[in-house]
Amino acid sequence: MKRLKILWKIIRVTGFSKFVLSFILYLFFSALLLNWLEPSIRSFGDGLWYAFVSATTLGYGDIVVTTFFGRVLSVILTIYGLIFFGCLSGVLVNYGSFTVELKYFRSMSWYKAIFLSNFFNFILVLSTYFMVK
Repeated sequence: MKRLKILWKIIRVTGFSKFVLSFILYLFFSALLLNWLEPSIRSFGDGLWYAFVSATTLGYGDIVVTTFFGRVLSVILTIYGLIFFGCLSGVLVNYGSFTVELKYFRSMSWYKAIFLSNFFNFILVLSTYFMVK
């Protein structure tokens, strides 16, 4: 439970929560459309399962779309899922490395931080330092 709280804090702090919300809403919207238009998907739960499996690129094959619209929606789901999970991992790694860097810069004086870091990172660290305090 503690790890989920940390994950949610990172998502909130970085502003990634809007992307998470849009991804979840698109999953539910796709499940609704697939349930309505695809003959092989008989319930909303099956549609949601298929949308999740397609977005995560698992592709178990237990449910298969047969219409043109279902295939186009599957392609969009897969591309959106690849972008979402790629961005999610990038946000988590970047946040982790940034907090380590911030702890390092807080331990030294500001003029040493200028010489040891490039200008862009110094501005980010300095602005974060004043936001956190």
